[in-house]
Amino acid sequence: MLSACGGETSDSDINSNSQVPDSGTSQLCSGITLNSTDVSAGDTISLTTDKTIQHFTYLHSERDIPLQGIQTDSGYNLSLPVTPTLLDQGGAMQLAVSTQADGSSRCNLPEIRVNATTVTSSQSLAETLDDFEALLTAYNTFYAFDASTLSDDDYGDPIVFSAALSNAYFTDPDSPVSIPHLRSLLANATEEEQAYLETLVAQLGIVDRIADMTARYQTDTALFSRSEDANVQAAAVNTRTLSRNMTDVRFQASDSCPDVFGSPDKHRVEIADLRGLSVGLKLSAEARAAIASSAKRATETEIKNQLVNTASTAAAIYGGPAGVAGGALAGLYGLAGFVNEHPTNQLAYLLPSEITDTRVQVLPKTEFEEDYTDRFPNPGWRFSVDAKSQGLNMSKQLMDATFSVVGAAPGLPTVSGINVTGLSTVSGKVYQKAGTNLDDCSLVIPPYTWSNIRSTDESMLDSNLTGTAFSKGDDQTLVQEQLGSSELDISLKPSLFPSIDQTLAQISDQVTLENTRKDYSVHSATEYVAKPGEVVNVSFFSRHSVLPGAYQLDPSEGVTILNDTVVDDEIQVSLKTPTNENLFPASIHISSTSSELPPDASVRGASISLELSPIELDISAGAAVTCDGTDFYNGDFTATITGTQNDDSVTWSATGDDYTLVSNGHSASFIVNKPGPYTLTVTSSEDPTRSATYQLFVDPCDSVVFISSEINAGVTEPTVPLECGEAPTDVSYLGTHTIGGGLEGDIDLTPEGIRAQNQPMGTSTPQNWNVSIRRLTESAELTDDDRCNFYSTDQLGESTGTISIFEDTGLRFQQGFEMMGACTLKDGGESCETGSASVVHQMYWVFEHFGAADYQLSNTLNCSTVSPFAGIPGVPYQNLKYFILVYDANGELVEIDPSKGLFWNPIVQTACHSEVDPIASTTWSIPDLGEGAQVVINVSYTDILAVQPTGTDNTVTNRTAVSNGDIKVQQILQP
Repeated sequence: MLSACGGETSDSDINSNSQVPDSGTSQLCSGITLNSTDVSAGDTISLTTDKTIQHFTYLHSERDIPLQGIQTDSGYNLSLPVTPTLLDQGGAMQLAVSTQADGSSRCNLPEIRVNATTVTSSQSLAETLDDFEALLTAYNTFYAFDASTLSDDDYGDPIVFSAALSNAYFTDPDSPVSIPHLRSLLANATEEEQAYLETLVAQLGIVDRIADMTARYQTDTALFSRSEDANVQAAAVNTRTLSRNMTDVRFQASDSCPDVFGSPDKHRVEIADLRGLSVGLKLSAEARAAIASSAKRATETEIKNQLVNTASTAAAIYGGPAGVAGGALAGLYGLAGFVNEHPTNQLAYLLPSEITDTRVQVLPKTEFEEDYTDRFPNPGWRFSVDAKSQGLNMSKQLMDATFSVVGAAPGLPTVSGINVTGLSTVSGKVYQKAGTNLDDCSLVIPPYTWSNIRSTDESMLDSNLTGTAFSKGDDQTLVQEQLGSSELDISLKPSLFPSIDQTLAQISDQVTLENTRKDYSVHSATEYVAKPGEVVNVSFFSRHSVLPGAYQLDPSEGVTILNDTVVDDEIQVSLKTPTNENLFPASIHISSTSSELPPDASVRGASISLELSPIELDISAGAAVTCDGTDFYNGDFTATITGTQNDDSVTWSATGDDYTLVSNGHSASFIVNKPGPYTLTVTSSEDPTRSATYQLFVDPCDSVVFISSEINAGVTEPTVPLECGEAPTDVSYLGTHTIGGGLEGDIDLTPEGIRAQNQPMGTSTPQNWNVSIRRLTESAELTDDDRCNFYSTDQLGESTGTISIFEDTGLRFQQGFEMMGACTLKDGGESCETGSASVVHQMYWVFEHFGAADYQLSNTLNCSTVSPFAGIPGVPYQNLKYFILVYDANGELVEIDPSKGLFWNPIVQTACHSEVDPIASTTWSIPDLGEGAQVVINVSYTDILAVQPTGTDNTVTNRTAVSNGDIKVQQILQP
């Protein structure tokens, strides 16, 4: 390795007249080491340095020629240009570098010895152009591009546009790099120029690259086809502004650039089938792998560097493309750039690279056995795929691949000193067809999706069919076998479809197929008629059927079908029943006439039985008088009977201890002279096996319902001084009213204790109350100026109501409250007192338990709509509680349901206030406990109203509350 402090050279390719400021100065070249000095034309040399080199210059005998270097981790690489002299004769080459932006303070590197190189061309330049034309033909076939069939709208498709631009560069006679133009130049080239160009083609390996690319485009399966309604969907198109500095291509966002490819209705290129998709995915994967290869990237970078440096040198030697060799050189480098990189990028980024969705469909998709047996042939399945490309910065790829293509952008007339205005003209034609002016824009083709790429070759798929309902047929069909279900699972063969980030879920899909048996249902399996010969309407409902009209009706003897109609899935049948009652029960049967599948290939059908209505009897209770001083019970009953054919008369009977039954046809009166259980029975004369019963339990008149109540109302005067300077007083006033005596002291809950401590309600008159306390209070306050102010307050606590017996075992309530509370001043502050009233009812029902019975408690209470504690938050209030106590013949408490508890544990606890409705009904079922057992039902009902004033000066708060309704307990003997 030599330090970069070199000297002059006498080679003919070196400009001996060139002025090299500070040439050979070790200070300027310090820290720059040239690692290669014995090379061949086109080789890459390396420089080791940590400095930033701004300019590389080739000191040629004709002129100073700017070159481009490639920055690396250790310094720079630079590909040497290829000239006829260096190829044929070799010689010395002098390079200079500068670390200054303006190129000043330049130093010479050590002299490089270039060895002569013999490069043998395998074919003539004309043959190379023929091969390139064949490559373009394969390229166009691959992308389904035919310029003669295109309209301007077709250029809105990204693939069409990209192919059109590539073709224009190399086929339009106006293009300085077109094949026709190159052929005309070669016709006028000297032997020396042709030899040089052929040598350069061989040096760059263009022949082998053309052959390789042609082979890649000549696939056995056509990938693309053109359609007026293609299945391509584009994402939003990004457009960018291209910097004019072509040695450093930069892109900037531009809102003014048009979205050329933003209209999916202009997309014309589609992928027809899975075989084409497989080809596209493979080519894309191979191209992406090549692009990702670090060795390939390095090689391509060196080739680009060699193209630029050779072009710059050729421009100095031949005077640019105005000369024959210069023009041909520009065209060849455009061709070399195209085959070197552009097709690879197109394959990688324009072709599908990712599977985005897969779908398996069965057509027709059905679920009932009739679908395939009667409506359709065996179904076929179809597998379709959506695939997506990665998107291509097309202008950057074209421009960056070769300086010729870079220069083709309109408005960029030169690249490295070579005029490419003709390329701008050609590309402008393509841009115009695409409907936009791209003078300042670079197109970016977005990722786009091909949808519904269909399966035509099952060999490219893995398919699996499970279940017994279907089997596989030929040509992607399924054969219906039997009732049940099957699952069809289809997936792409992974080896044939290399997709980015591929998982099995991304390349497969499943569908479930069913064969469901057809059958019928009915709302009722029996239809009753009152008389023989009646006309009735019945309905059958077809289920799991697409052919509800495929049926037949089979009536039994004597049944006549008058009409049958299908409405949706309902088969409506009007029929006349047999006129002979001996033909009952009759029937009507429906069965399916469509094809059936095994297993269970029995007739699909249903039947409705036609029967004469059975004799039905019922007993209803009418008006009754209880405990009138003569009888315990005196009531009227009525019997109803239906379904008779000839005789609707009935007979009455009763059971019990002491009663009188008087019947008159369908009516009867029933008088009971002793408490206890009684039963009334009514029996059909036509059919004595048909009867109805009525259970009646008559209670003792004075010992079934008992009550104890306590009603309170009161106020507390505000604690205030009555005269100025006096001490405040605190006085409460309370009024009380009681019913019965069972709320104080020890409460005895045995039947005997209840009867002794509480007020019986059997024959008593209603219990009424009116408790009212009202206080007008004067108060005084000494003010700061020794004046005495007097105040007056009005307070009220009042409760009124009544409670009475009804229907032997019911209690009826009517009760209300009115409150007034107040706040008064006291010692500079306020004193607020509460007015209140309360009603506490303890009610008991005592029953003789004669056998298994239900005890049903019901209430129809209309509860107060106000909160019981105004201004006193957080007070829980469950004011309605139900208990049951059961005693045996010895007076011992019987534990009927240990899980709930009995003694002082409420069976039900609920609320009846603040618009809260209580539990309306509760039933206890008590088994037979033998003679002498008794049952006690206890209901605790508390109603409270209190008022707390708002706390404002002398404010009075008024509240009223009303509640009423019934509470009743019934004993219902079990049959």
